[in-house]
Amino acid sequence: MGLCRDPGMAAVEAVSCFAFSRVLRFAVFEALAPWPLGVSGGSAVCCYTTPCGWLMGQEPLRQVRNGVKRLAWMIVVLLLAACDGTILPAPDGGTPVAPIVSGLTNLPEYVHPDGLFRLALPASWSAGDLGDGSAALVTFGPSGSTPLLTVYAVNTGAALDEAAFQGAMEAYLAADYNAGLTVRDTSAMGDGSWRAAGVRQRGGVATPVNVFMQRDGAIFSALETAVPAGDAVQMALLTHIINSYRVDPAAAWPVGLAGQVPAVPPELILVAGNLTFSGLLTWQAPDGAWVVSGRVANRAPYALEQVTIRAALQDSLGQTLIESGGGVPVAVLPDGEYAPFTLRFDSGRPAAAFRLALAAEGRQATDALATYYGPEHFDWEDRAEYDSEGRLHILGTVWNVGDARALDVQALVTVFDPADRVAGTVAQPAAATLDPGQSARFDAPVPVLGGDPAHYLVVMMARR
Repeated sequence: MGLCRDPGMAAVEAVSCFAFSRVLRFAVFEALAPWPLGVSGGSAVCCYTTPCGWLMGQEPLRQVRNGVKRLAWMIVVLLLAACDGTILPAPDGGTPVAPIVSGLTNLPEYVHPDGLFRLALPASWSAGDLGDGSAALVTFGPSGSTPLLTVYAVNTGAALDEAAFQGAMEAYLAADYNAGLTVRDTSAMGDGSWRAAGVRQRGGVATPVNVFMQRDGAIFSALETAVPAGDAVQMALLTHIINSYRVDPAAAWPVGLAGQVPAVPPELILVAGNLTFSGLLTWQAPDGAWVVSGRVANRAPYALEQVTIRAALQDSLGQTLIESGGGVPVAVLPDGEYAPFTLRFDSGRPAAAFRLALAAEGRQATDALATYYGPEHFDWEDRAEYDSEGRLHILGTVWNVGDARALDVQALVTVFDPADRVAGTVAQPAAATLDPGQSARFDAPVPVLGGDPAHYLVVMMARR
């Protein structure tokens, strides 16, 4: 697929995560379009709406237990320089020097949460998931910096012939997402892909970029990356990452349009280490507070405890204007699991706010793990109802099916909007104690919603 793209290169072998005693995650959003990621009542921002009658019972809320997002997606990556991997002969009989890329074959592997694609990724780099129900959009880059690589892909529903492929490229480049992109040149590559070279404006800074567009059956992909000026190491690294990229054509992707980039503005997310963010939504609460909600996932091969989230609103120069933070509502976050969070900026969003920086931190679970009594020890049933004031409640019954007494049993509720972003969370106590075989009822009123509720997830947990 263009410069340094080796279609025959084998996928990079997956490497297990490093066993860090502390696990860090960092995210940065740069506003390139209207700031909010979502909406709250009365906010003049982009949102998904649902008729009130639908919410009031004409159609029940869909219940989910696994929280799996259904994403269609598309990929955007920029290729940089030709490098064939040849070992250069040493002058005067010296020791041959292998090219930089030869030392990158054992990088850890990033796998998209829905298995849509995989690629090699340095452990110090971040991956930020901005996808919704229509397409996938993931950014990659060194932790704490602007992403260098963006992956976007969409399932068009039918195999793309040449005419359909040309139409898809035109639709993508004309999408609102690319309003800040000025294309200077387009050219066909030798492998059937096309390259669009140009400049992307971001926060008053012009960055040279390449956008490579390709078709794989019904999947339209675009791969974008910033061009690193005179940095041979970064060029080699990006080339290796791009060559390691593989799509899973068997993954179930909803059908979408090539110009249908996820509805969130392209704030850029960076995720470092073994904690990653998803389902992010920003909105203004009725009391004027500015709220950030989402989920954090544990990608480490072990459970974490003391997981905390920190957020900072920064100006265009990167100076922090206001901060917020707090822990997630779980004592233990098992490997592969998610926890919701909600952070508030009580004084609202400052007028000079340009960037939202998020960081997550945790440590390998020890003390909390010894007393953790997870959802596998419970069975429960739940339903959604609205009270007379229109407030959403998640009610149900929980049974202790384990072999130990459960202490401080709680129902952790996450409510999602139609784009699978976290619109509300609540951790509701269900019982102070619950012996094996006993049951208890719970009623979890969701305090404030940042968008129209589409479905929800309930997880029960306790101490032993």
